[in-house]
Amino acid sequence: MTVDGSSPVTPDAQNSDGNERLHRGALAVGGGFAIKFGARLSFLLVAAVLYGATLYGAYSVALAVVEVAVTIGGAGMKTMLFQILENKEHSTSPGDRLLETGLIVVSVSLLVSALIVSCILLLPGLGLVGWTLIWMAPVIIGQALLDLLLAATRWQGLVRYEVLCRSIIEPYVAVLVSVAAFWFGAPQFGLVTGYAAGTLAAMVFALSGVLRSFDMRGATLRSSGFQQLFSTMRRNGWVTATDCVTALAERVDLYIVGLMLGEAPAGIYGVARQVCTPLRQVRQSFDALLTPIVAREVGLFGLDRAMRTIAGVSRKILDLQLPTFLLIAGMGAAILHLLGGSYPAAYAPLLILCLAEILQASFGIADLLFAYRAPGHGLAITVAGTAIGMVASLLLARFGMVGIALGLLLGYSAKALIRRRMIRSHFAVSSPLRPLIPTALAFAAGGAVILVAVASFDLTSIVPAIVATAAAGAIFFATRKFAERGFHLQMA
Repeated sequence: MTVDGSSPVTPDAQNSDGNERLHRGALAVGGGFAIKFGARLSFLLVAAVLYGATLYGAYSVALAVVEVAVTIGGAGMKTMLFQILENKEHSTSPGDRLLETGLIVVSVSLLVSALIVSCILLLPGLGLVGWTLIWMAPVIIGQALLDLLLAATRWQGLVRYEVLCRSIIEPYVAVLVSVAAFWFGAPQFGLVTGYAAGTLAAMVFALSGVLRSFDMRGATLRSSGFQQLFSTMRRNGWVTATDCVTALAERVDLYIVGLMLGEAPAGIYGVARQVCTPLRQVRQSFDALLTPIVAREVGLFGLDRAMRTIAGVSRKILDLQLPTFLLIAGMGAAILHLLGGSYPAAYAPLLILCLAEILQASFGIADLLFAYRAPGHGLAITVAGTAIGMVASLLLARFGMVGIALGLLLGYSAKALIRRRMIRSHFAVSSPLRPLIPTALAFAAGGAVILVAVASFDLTSIVPAIVATAAAGAIFFATRKFAERGFHLQMA
């Protein structure tokens, strides 16, 4: 509900207006992520060149712990907020419900932060990672609250706050403060200070958006409202648990690198994870609008229609991710070479992590079906995939960063296979792979160009890298156009 009392419009992916809104929203967020990637590259240069692999490695491992803690501290509200605000059975206003969810998030996040700090103080010997984590623990509250505030603005259809906060304010403030901290002689706390400053600046702006779009006048905390919220939380406990396990699964490889290989290799591996960020951002550009669309379609039209929407978005994600991967594969070695030091060793893990990210991002959106219809099964799939990936990474750790990255890829592959099998058996619906053939053929052709270039030329130099990347991109798009034409003729 907006300030004037009208209900926010939820886009429908099955009509032209819904498709247009989804496309516009994805482009808006995607454009923001492109800007954010520029900030990430700037931060990467600052962290890698100014702070070095050891400090950046400790920061990367600590950040991975904080991000999982943020998911736990959020108490599932980032996912459930749409349902809570849309629920007409609640006796309180949307402003009251938002205030109540905010108090829950702050309380749970505070508890998680205190637990992390207590564990570090009681279990000494964590070294630089432990001290970095102690300084970062208070930011857990801010990040969890920021997620909630941005989800509230998305419910109002105000995607611009998500774009501005996550893509401009938070990352660029972090870069500027990190540089300033280094220049003023505080290298051990510079990255943490930048992260905290970026979070605080984004929170202030997101809060201003909430106050403009929600009528918070007279909003109060009522016991009846909390009872209804806790009832919703209990019903969605499986979804919250799945979010937490997913957050852990996405970062467990970095934990293993830090634990088994040390802080400096963790910094190198962290750089590889940063460079493959655009692939994750392609998926995230659709999340803000896709989640409410699927939630509505599952409730109103059934699983078959929701599955068609998910399958269509998966194809769009792959169409964007695969040429992005070719760009990273072609230019990645040159980018790492510019960073100097031991960072070129991240190239092989980078390629494996990119493949894992593509697999998880493009096919993982089908998890939304389980979130709304069979959350227990969704949790089981996530736990199984995480366990397989963790065991594989531990077993392959003797091969260094490459082996750990391969373990993550194996875990995501197993999860994709289990998920597909469960969707077919439990929901009696399926997503055909046949429409993906043109894109897959184009990717194979473009990938072959990159492989030949890696074997024949020095891609650590900018000019050969640009030429190889341009050739791979041209081959990809030409092959896809030709394959789609042949595919459509065959279907006709």
